[in-house]
Amino acid sequence: MTAEGSIRQGATWLLGGSMAGRTVQFMVGLVLARLLAPADFGLLVTIQVFTGLAGFFVGAGMGEALVQAREAGRREFDTVFTLYLSSCLTLYFGFFLAAPLIAHRFDVPLYEALVRVSALSFLFRPFLAIPTVHLRRHMRFALMAKLDFLNLIVASTVSLLLAWYGFGVWALVFGGQAGTVIHILALMRFSGWRPGLQLDWGMARRLVGYGVKFTANDIAVYLRTEAINLLVSARLGPAGVGLYNKADSLSKLPTEIVSGSVYQPLFRGLAAARDDLGRCQTLYLRAVTLILLYTLPVYVLLILLGEPLITVLYGDAWRDAGRVLSILALLGPLLVLENTAGAVSAAFNRLGQELGMQLIALGLCLTGAWLLSGHGVLGVAAGILPGCVLFTGGMLGLALRVLGLNYTALLAPAIALSRPVAALGLVALSLVYGLPAILATDWPALYCLAVAVPSSIAYAVVFILFPAPAVADEAARWRRRLPWQGTVS
Repeated sequence: MTAEGSIRQGATWLLGGSMAGRTVQFMVGLVLARLLAPADFGLLVTIQVFTGLAGFFVGAGMGEALVQAREAGRREFDTVFTLYLSSCLTLYFGFFLAAPLIAHRFDVPLYEALVRVSALSFLFRPFLAIPTVHLRRHMRFALMAKLDFLNLIVASTVSLLLAWYGFGVWALVFGGQAGTVIHILALMRFSGWRPGLQLDWGMARRLVGYGVKFTANDIAVYLRTEAINLLVSARLGPAGVGLYNKADSLSKLPTEIVSGSVYQPLFRGLAAARDDLGRCQTLYLRAVTLILLYTLPVYVLLILLGEPLITVLYGDAWRDAGRVLSILALLGPLLVLENTAGAVSAAFNRLGQELGMQLIALGLCLTGAWLLSGHGVLGVAAGILPGCVLFTGGMLGLALRVLGLNYTALLAPAIALSRPVAALGLVALSLVYGLPAILATDWPALYCLAVAVPSSIAYAVVFILFPAPAVADEAARWRRRLPWQGTVS
């Protein structure tokens, strides 16, 4: 199988699993949003800022180093597992001792228990992370998708049951941990990996050399989101961070489903083929084109339908997140370009250059959010836009330089997408401005359907029947699946 075929097959499994998982997660989220208050979500988000940030340090990026390495055997995996386990035990006891200080700092006594219980996840991580790396290295993405879905089903079921019986924020905590335990047991059963203790310092130093740079970039990416959550929590309280986080999560959903599914196969494919620059150029441009093809229409609709869509999905209590969603959805296409450029940076070990841009973007986003936080969550969303735009431009430039391309290489994807996007935009804007305004306020579900369905049909028809050369083969795949495909030349 060709490199592109392997990436497509792996991405297809991850995409299918991600779509199924996200659908379940989305539906569960709708129910939980009605069973729990925004403050419940805000409490957990604030705790996860601390535990999530610390989680980047436990593996020092050595898992990614194993994926990127040309050779990695039992000794390398056991060495990484040993270091991972040691650091996780240290972090757990650190959080256990620090829990009262965090509760005092935020003046929320419940945080003490939340931190201690949430930190138990560190004890599970080595048994989850290392076998997952084993599967990624061997491109067993089908198994990964199935086990991820199993994890989600267990976690969602437990969370719903506990939320129904009034456990509040604990429903979210215990649900996630139950899913993780089952996930670990399934990995042990099906991956073929078994834990082993071994320590080779020379090998560890080589892996850490790459892993530290990878971790530093991951931390910067994490802080760009979570530092904003902390800022909102400090300035606007748990309810404010709950509203902002809900809009932020929904705005990133298309990229996480599609682009996130492509990232791992693309990263592994580029790393394996990095001595063949021509093949890498083809893989990169193909990935950018296809991801944008399937995410752009969703982002256009999120921009236009933010407030009524939020109301339909989560209820009137979340209405204030609607306009935030419309602003953050503007960043959707940039996230796609950032994600694919990140795969190039990781595969070609340009992580040091990426880190500098990450830190600049972090500073710009925090500054903008702070300056505009007086205008509420809407101001925070607007404040991060300049930093995100500049960072995406820098990452895109880095990827093109590494691959020996110039900006004109992106003309083909742009032209390929211009026709269907123009059709969608024309139909959607006509309906937004043509439908009675009362429909959006009194009948938001009907309004969203009235705009989204015709617009999506227009996009699909133009893409399938009048494709540009860059997406002609993708359009042909869809035509072969349609009952009237024989009538189309």
